[in-house]
Amino acid sequence: RIVNDDEVKEEEALYLMPFDPLKERICRPSARFDPSLPYMQYEHVVPVTNIDAVRGAAQAAVLLDLDITHVTLTDHPLLSGEDMMATELESLWRKYQRRAEINWVQFYSEKLHSALAALDTLKRERELEGGKDVKKAPKPPEETGDALVEAVAGAMQEKNLNDEVRRLRLQRAAEEFEDLAIVSRMIQVWEGMKEIRKEQGFQSTKVDLKFRRRITDKFQDLATQQEELEAELEELKARHATDLAEDMARFLKKRSTLEKKLATLSLKVVDLEKKEADANQGDQADLDDDGASSDEDDDDEESVASPVKTKKGAARASDGKLATHLRLQREAELRSLDKTKEVLDKLLEKEPTAADRPFDEPLNRTEIEERQRSTKRAPGDPIYLPMFSDQGQR
Repeated sequence: RIVNDDEVKEEEALYLMPFDPLKERICRPSARFDPSLPYMQYEHVVPVTNIDAVRGAAQAAVLLDLDITHVTLTDHPLLSGEDMMATELESLWRKYQRRAEINWVQFYSEKLHSALAALDTLKRERELEGGKDVKKAPKPPEETGDALVEAVAGAMQEKNLNDEVRRLRLQRAAEEFEDLAIVSRMIQVWEGMKEIRKEQGFQSTKVDLKFRRRITDKFQDLATQQEELEAELEELKARHATDLAEDMARFLKKRSTLEKKLATLSLKVVDLEKKEADANQGDQADLDDDGASSDEDDDDEESVASPVKTKKGAARASDGKLATHLRLQREAELRSLDKTKEVLDKLLEKEPTAADRPFDEPLNRTEIEERQRSTKRAPGDPIYLPMFSDQGQR
């Protein structure tokens, strides 16, 4: 509740600010543990709730009343071994109850079914559209860029769904293992409590644990596990095919880009060769004209260089520079063309094929079976449902 400064009594003021809130205080470790241990060396800074009072600008104090009705000690120097086990057993029981209410296994099973339905819908849509597949796409240069982009987008979407199915299946297996681990730990703790009670000859707690046994069908469990195994194998095969199709799409896209670049460079080289030939032909024609006119100029010793001859010399010099520039440019384009051909040849040598990356079914089957044995209940084993009770609690 909120009180004013004038309403605070002396006794309440002690609770508001009983000590210096900024002073660091060393916590006294319990006598149960060794104070010299490294993890016991820590300092506890007392939290400051009334920061305005510390700064000297307090306007209204807040007094918090706490009513504590029940305290559970999980660790204390005076606790016996049976008390410690009873505390752990109660903690496990609460964890089991929370997980039973949420039912994570059922939650991830429903999400897995939804992801499988979405993946099946995607495959059906692709079949209705004409079976557009990266592996069945026409080879360049006939295929267009839009077809490649659409094929890559479809392959990526299918891969994402396959990854989601895989993740959900593994997550469901992890939740099943967690449920089994909690029940198994409860059985171990309960057996330890019974041994301690037998040794000491009395009971220091009123904790009791019973299990309701549910019989299962061994053949049905085997059929369910086999069905899940085959379904997961098919998913791994589909994922492998999707990865191969994605690699093929990248290969086709790179090959198409390089072939287009080769065609562009080839046309450019041919055009430069034509321009260079025209420039050289014009230079040769100027030389022939100069040779014919030189005989006429020799007969007339008093003649001077005509303006036409000067213009022809300038044009010949310009044609020579243009031919040299075109030759250098053509040689540069030829070098680029040769490098592009080398890159294309190396790319063609690395063409992804199914023979280079076969799907290892026996290895994947063995891995799935080992994971099922380590995370699932053995076929035919009964299901134990714990029932915890503590008569000492009020």
